[in-house]
Amino acid sequence: MNKIYMDERKSCGCESYKFSNVSNEMVSLVNQLNQFCIDRLSKRPNVSNKKGMSISIESPTCCPGYAQYNIDRNVPVRQYFGQSTMVKNSGMITRRRIYGVGTGSSTVGGDIKTTSTSPLTPVMKQIISHLNGMVFCKGIYCSKNVQFNHVTILYYMVDSHKKTVVNLNKHCDLVVSPSNVVGVESNSQKTGTPTVVLTLQSSKKLDFYKRYSDGKSFLKPVIRQGSMELNHGDIFVLHPRDERCIKRNILCPYSNKIIKEDKASQFQHGVSFKIDETLRNHPKCHSKLSISICFRQVKSELEFHHSFHDRSYYDCVISNKSQAMVQRSKVINKKRKNLSNSYNMNRINKQLKSFHTIGKKKL
Repeated sequence: MNKIYMDERKSCGCESYKFSNVSNEMVSLVNQLNQFCIDRLSKRPNVSNKKGMSISIESPTCCPGYAQYNIDRNVPVRQYFGQSTMVKNSGMITRRRIYGVGTGSSTVGGDIKTTSTSPLTPVMKQIISHLNGMVFCKGIYCSKNVQFNHVTILYYMVDSHKKTVVNLNKHCDLVVSPSNVVGVESNSQKTGTPTVVLTLQSSKKLDFYKRYSDGKSFLKPVIRQGSMELNHGDIFVLHPRDERCIKRNILCPYSNKIIKEDKASQFQHGVSFKIDETLRNHPKCHSKLSISICFRQVKSELEFHHSFHDRSYYDCVISNKSQAMVQRSKVINKKRKNLSNSYNMNRINKQLKSFHTIGKKKL
């Protein structure tokens, strides 16, 4: 594996990297997954649709009173796939690994009733089999036995008229406190496991940010440290150590020696995908597409009943509901009423097919 780090790695202590020198077999699997992602855009969307795009409602807790369809937000459109196992002595119920949905504690704020987690596809399972045989990191903050069991597909879709930019705001995949304590309840991803991200279609830039801690709170400002260009076929590895709040070894610019920083720090990452500046005022609408495939090992799972079209059959029970959570439920319920009406679905279908055309040109 030929690891490629960002240029500023030594001066800031970031250990995440990318590589692209994959085997011929892996290239074939990447091409198949690319085909799968593009084909989903051509099929009519629906709620919990296994073949076409799944349209859901998202309500991040940082935005009180806000709920919007995933396709209409200026963030990547997320599609979830999880490893399934049959419940013993039951031919109708399976347990499936999930990520990014629940009570709203996550930044995504996926509505549990409209956010679908489909079973892993055959090509996803084959790629996971390859990834499980690789060693992505070593050290005290890295798990020795990583078994990927969840895939998130992120569609970055921009055009020159309505949505000129799609942002994945700076964040950490793992919730870690300023004192370097990993939140057990707030993390569905297993501690010490990397997030492995495959880029498809158009290139995009991944930015890294660094924030320091005094042990009780994170300090401002949060400083951008550098970036990495992710091209079609590149595989990015988010190193678990980068999200831990620890003192880092960096290259001192004055002595040209490696020193340990006085304060603990943590890295965040984010993406901004934009339409080309020259096309912003073009009379004809131009579109641009990039896709990220995120492979994770997650702990959370839910039960699904096959007789209900693979939808979750359980009720999500939230103990000690706060007033904010009650208000969030009201906003989401109101939004659900119009989700599947014909006008809304026809509008979304037309929008997705335009990006299917863009994607087909690059297959």
